[in-house]
Amino acid sequence: MKLKENRYLYTLKVAKRARQILEGARPLIETRFRNPIKIAHAELQTERIDPSSIVINPVEDFSFYK
Repeated sequence: MKLKENRYLYTLKVAKRARQILEGARPLIETRFRNPIKIAHAELQTERIDPSSIVINPVEDFSFYK
């Protein structure tokens, strides 16, 4: 994996993709996992999603006051 980011930013990107899957986005890989976090992690590990395409905006993406 050619990810040049730190692990915390990677974790936020996995969390954002997992939320997209929970909200109805289709997984981009075939997997035996049912957990959206594991699916999102597998998508990023197999490079089915470009990590730079997931833009993190902490105020909008992870606000508990929506």
